[in-house]
Amino acid sequence: MTCTAGTSAAGFPVHVAVRGPLQDPGRRRDLERGRLEDRGPAPGRPEGEGGAGMTKAGAFWRGRALGFGVPGGGIAIRGQFPSAKVIVLSTYQGDEDIYRALEAGATTYLLKDTLAEDLVRVIREVFAGGRPLPAPVAQRLADRMLHPDLTARELEVLRLIAKGKRNKEIAAQLGIGEETTQGHVKNILLKFGLHDRTEAVAVAVRRGIVHMD
Repeated sequence: MTCTAGTSAAGFPVHVAVRGPLQDPGRRRDLERGRLEDRGPAPGRPEGEGGAGMTKAGAFWRGRALGFGVPGGGIAIRGQFPSAKVIVLSTYQGDEDIYRALEAGATTYLLKDTLAEDLVRVIREVFAGGRPLPAPVAQRLADRMLHPDLTARELEVLRLIAKGKRNKEIAAQLGIGEETTQGHVKNILLKFGLHDRTEAVAVAVRRGIVHMD
């Protein structure tokens, strides 16, 4: 789901793209119904000029189905709103999840435990042209720099390992030799600093490289 928050002073619509199930039903209800309130002043308006709310800030919410950060998600929203600014609010906390969302064009990335008032603050900052990045998110991105990147083929092999495929099955599905497959598996384990395929899958899931859903 993504909620659209009006148009900023620069003419850019602001969207909150929600990835994964939100545990707080009230938060989801507020986002879907447009009842996320901000009682501070609207951008460009002095204090005391009435309760701002996102509506008084020139913003509105409407539900919109979208899987931002998954293949095609960024393209979908950019296709409809070429100048959109996207805030991702996600249950996925892996460094690869964050990296892919930002690479796809998200302005910032918030974790699922973000407080409602912090969410509103970030929306207002993005609305005004800022690019706020919470410290925990920035730390995950910094940690990602410590890990060697997997090649496209290694990612394919890893995803098939996560599905329980054996080397022979992986080789057949990808149209490569079994020895080549074994080489890819060896490289994956080397880059992860591991000796076991099961551990490799666990690390890949934790980092958001692979999703089991």
